[in-house]
Amino acid sequence: MDAPTTTNGHVSSMGLKGVWAAMANLSAVALVCVMFYQSQGEQMRLAREDRQMFRDEMRATREERTLDRQALVQIVRSVESLTEEVQALKQGKE
Repeated sequence: MDAPTTTNGHVSSMGLKGVWAAMANLSAVALVCVMFYQSQGEQMRLAREDRQMFRDEMRATREERTLDRQALVQIVRSVESLTEEVQALKQGKE
């Protein structure tokens, strides 16, 4: 099937002529702009969520490291205390 043409032989847009063709083109451009705007908004939202998840993960990792350090310090203190007690017992036997 051939594309619709106007009386002077030019191809019209979707069979529309004049003002209606211009409005159809404008509507198509507006739709593309709206979709682009929504896509950009979605990408910005996803990037914001990714950054927040990264911050949360870094915070959790930092808290875990702090707890690990505190546990290690407690173990070192316990070992030092036990070492002192063992040395005191050795000196008491001699």
